[in-house]
Amino acid sequence: MDTRVYWMDDTDQLAVKAKLESGRKKYTDFDWIRFREDAYDSQDEAFKALLSMLSSATMFSPGIIIYTFGVPFKKNSGDYHPRLVKELERLAPTVCFIVIARPDRGSTLYKAAKALGKAEEALDLTKANAVDWITAQGQILGLKVDKPACMMLADMTDFNPGLIQNELQKLGNLTEDGHISLRVVEMGSFGSGTTDVKELAQFILKNEGERAHEYLQRLLDRGEPAIKICGYFEDWITRLAIAQAGN
Repeated sequence: MDTRVYWMDDTDQLAVKAKLESGRKKYTDFDWIRFREDAYDSQDEAFKALLSMLSSATMFSPGIIIYTFGVPFKKNSGDYHPRLVKELERLAPTVCFIVIARPDRGSTLYKAAKALGKAEEALDLTKANAVDWITAQGQILGLKVDKPACMMLADMTDFNPGLIQNELQKLGNLTEDGHISLRVVEMGSFGSGTTDVKELAQFILKNEGERAHEYLQRLLDRGEPAIKICGYFEDWITRLAIAQAGN
């Protein structure tokens, strides 16, 4: 195996599933073992079991792949991770250890994965990349997602990739043609994210009428009092007028 230590970002669950499926197809003759820390009575017992797995010789297969969901021994990382790193430095060429968790750049284990094998960077969704990412996720699920619907999903879920994927799978069952429109999101989606009236002001300044109306509807759907929105705009327009008068 080219990579013997691999930290896989679990932010994108669909990507994780695809990578694991691809790995199983590529290394179909290998032993795949999931390490579960909570399956043992104590962390010491779990740590000894993991060390035993990592040092095991493969008798009936060409290699062994040990994977774990979540950072192992996270509660006592200062005690266990340095000892685990030493073991990873001595891994046999036929053994691979995979951590499937949100990347932590400050972690000793993450730094070791980066030095000894491969460590993915964390996926961070922002207003700059959310539409493209959600569109791509929709295509994976056989869905077509309109751009306004993408932004609404991102806002409603506070840009949480896992929640967005769950919402897309749910919304896909609400359509017959796989088309996720703004209306479909309004009818079937749920989230606790926030919207900001200042964003609406920016759309107006940029003369983006369609997005301004869509965002205003979002504010109203979330229960934002119309009188407060009007009050904000009265203050905002007054300030713009004063700024313009003062050049």
